[in-house]
Order: sequence, then C-alpha cells, then structure tokens
Amino acid sequence: MNTIKKPTMSQDIFIILFFVMGFFLIIGFFYYNTTKDYKTLIDEIQPLFNNYEKKIPSEMIPLTPKLKMSMVMWLYIDNNSENSQWFSNFTGDKYIIDKKGGPSIMYQPYNNSIKVLVKIKDLRQPIPKEESKNIELMEKTQEIEISDIKFQHWNQLVVVIDNRYVDTYLNATLVKSVLLDNVPIFNSGEIILGKPKHNPNCFLGKLEYKADTIPLSEINALYFRDKDSFTIDGEIRQNINLETMKIRKDEYIKKIIEDEINKNNMNDPL
Repeated sequence: MNTIKKPTMSQDIFIILFFVMGFFLIIGFFYYNTTKDYKTLIDEIQPLFNNYEKKIPSEMIPLTPKLKMSMVMWLYIDNNSENSQWFSNFTGDKYIIDKKGGPSIMYQPYNNSIKVLVKIKDLRQPIPKEESKNIELMEKTQEIEISDIKFQHWNQLVVVIDNRYVDTYLNATLVKSVLLDNVPIFNSGEIILGKPKHNPNCFLGKLEYKADTIPLSEINALYFRDKDSFTIDGEIRQNINLETMKIRKDEYIKKIIEDEINKNNMNDPL
C-alpha cells in the first residue's frame, strides 16, 4: 500500500516563506510601477501662511511634450474665520501653486473651494488691417472650481490633464471632469508655492509631478500610501503664530509712523 509522505516542518516553513516573499515581490512590483515616473517636488510639510513663498526651479519639473501631465498634492486647510490670520481680502483667491504654464492652484476661503486655473490658447481675429490678415495667437485662463473641501483633514488633490480634458480628484474620487475650450499652454517655467500676504493659511504635505496622465488605480495606490503619513508639529503652528504677531506689530508701528509724518506735514506744509 502506497503511503503519502507528509512534508517536514522545515519544508512547511520553506513553503510559507516562499509565498510571503512572493507576496512582497508583487507588492514591490506594483509600488515600483506606481511611483517610478513621478517627480517629488515637495516631501516635507510646508506652512503656507503669512509671508511664506517658495520657488521650485524649472530644472526640477519634468517637461510635458505631449500636453499630458498629472499633479498630486496633499493639503490640510484650517477652518479660519474672516477675522483670522488673513492679510488680504477674505473673498480673494489665495495662492497655493502659481505656475504660469499651468495649472495653477488657488484657494478661495470665502467659498471654501479650490480653483484649478489652466491657461489655454485663444484664437481671435485681430482688428482688420489692409496689410495683414494673420490670426493673432492669444491666451486666456479657464477656471475649474471644486467646492466643499474638508477642514482640518489631509486632502489628496489630483489634477490630470490630457490635452483638452481635465480630471480633478479629491481623496481618490473623481469630483470634476472638464473639456477645455482649447488646448492648454504648458511651459518649462518654475513653480511658486504661496505668496506673501496672499497665502491660503493651509499646509502642503507633499507635491508630486508626472509628465503623463495617471489612472484611478494609481491615484488610489498613492492615496493609501500617503494618507496617514503627515503630522503637523506643534512647533510649526507656534512659529506661524509668532510670525503673525510680528507682522501685525510691524504693520501697526508703520501705520503710527505714517500717521505722524502726515500730521507733521499738515502742520508744517512747506
């Protein structure tokens, strides 16, 4: 009678290790395919408050020859009232990312919305002249607005441009898909984060750029990879508050000096 020999304990351990290694190899393969073409531009939390401004040189930004690009960022927006740390009009757009060759990303605190601004070609007929019948190449900005951004929560924002098609994702969910009026205008210009006294009072946790489109599966992979990766240190907030107080104090002193000068000029007009 034939008997089947049972595997030994060492063989069992080998089989288990084989499957575990295979599992991690598969995970590593998918992770590599997901991240291999991305350029990480920001990998540390940036406080976009007060006088903050940071320039990312064009040399760091991949070229986009096919009119295709993707931008992935993580934003944490505080619930700031109109009387809070704003140094410009509460109803005005605040600068998160400014890129002349688009897209630029703005925050609108009054509506609690994020705006994606894309420059596109605008073909218009020039003023008729007898000596010229050329079409003048101009540009205009098309605006895409995403509302109801979660406060005090890390939000993944993804903008994918494929020629005239723009898809915007919030936390791995497609929230808006737009067909541009014309093809977008890309260039190799620098990216500017924030703008002094026109900042959105939010934190930028990470910024990645890819010179191609990315599918929803990759967006999901990036979301689950990074969603628990960010912690805002208390020291960062303390430094923000100290800087705000200093700016307010300097503005107050400057106003007193200006008022005193104006008063003296009125009393002694020469």
